[in-house]
Amino acid sequence: MSKLAIIRRIHLLPGREEDGIRWLSETAPTRRQAGQLSQLLLKGQIDPHEYQWVQIWSDDRSYATWRASPDRSRLAAERGRYMTHEPTRMYDLLE
Repeated sequence: MSKLAIIRRIHLLPGREEDGIRWLSETAPTRRQAGQLSQLLLKGQIDPHEYQWVQIWSDDRSYATWRASPDRSRLAAERGRYMTHEPTRMYDLLE
């Protein structure tokens, strides 16, 4: 099984940028317990309001289990206080 990369372009809400960045960092351990290996937050150099949130998961199965979990539902509800996002893109990670 290959690792899974999840990439989302996120839009931090005006006035909530720092809170949203902190929330992503503070909630990472919950996702790690479910199988997320790492996450990155990328800020655009040309457009400083452009952010990409990249998550690397151990495999499709751990991500599917995460998506069905109460912790994920709770965090998804919280996320709306800080950001919106475009559709998720999913990739197999080639190593």
